[in-house]
Amino acid sequence: MDDLERIVDELELKAKSYPKGSKDRLKYLTKLTNAILQSQPSCQNRYQLPYSIYRELQDEAIQETFIRLYKKIDEYDPAQGHILHWFRETLRYRFLDLCDKYVMGRLVQENNKKKRVRDESLDQPVYQNNDPSSTTPLDKLEQPETAHPRHREYEKLRELIEQDPTGQFRKAHIGNHEEANFQAIALGRIDGRSWKDLSEEWKIPVPVISAFYQRNIQKFKPIFRENLDT
Repeated sequence: MDDLERIVDELELKAKSYPKGSKDRLKYLTKLTNAILQSQPSCQNRYQLPYSIYRELQDEAIQETFIRLYKKIDEYDPAQGHILHWFRETLRYRFLDLCDKYVMGRLVQENNKKKRVRDESLDQPVYQNNDPSSTTPLDKLEQPETAHPRHREYEKLRELIEQDPTGQFRKAHIGNHEEANFQAIALGRIDGRSWKDLSEEWKIPVPVISAFYQRNIQKFKPIFRENLDT
């Protein structure tokens, strides 16, 4: 057993020693999350998906695996294998499920002659007047603490998230925590709430909330581009 495995074992036992929903359990679940992330969990791109799609599905699978771990941690039996092994296997199957759904979704769209799915990069930067150094509303969303509350673009961004024209901001949520949706997280961050504050309110470790938030900023960029003057 290596050092990381020992650390994970200790954090798993410590988290289980506290009641569900308690601040102490949340604290050690957060430490456990960070420790598991140190092992750099990843999935093979067996479907040879475009890199941006592959990364998006992998991040979603990792998030869902953590949610499952938080719910099932009290049922975990070390005799069945190390928790890191359980995490990797669960992640692998969850990733394959998400890939299957993605591929089948594309086939259905193509067979029905619907709008062609574009596999554009979700990491493509948004520039203002072709100036890579310019600041856009999306920059303010990714780092809301840098935005001035009276800035016109800041106000437009906040209004867009509140109105949620497609309904996707509220629909995208963490696991079965419908209250921890993208709209609530984004507005909370814009209003100056800390990750720790949001974590304690929803009993979800900070790394999971932060990763979900950043991933969905990229996912929703087409909506921001369509509705904001960038």
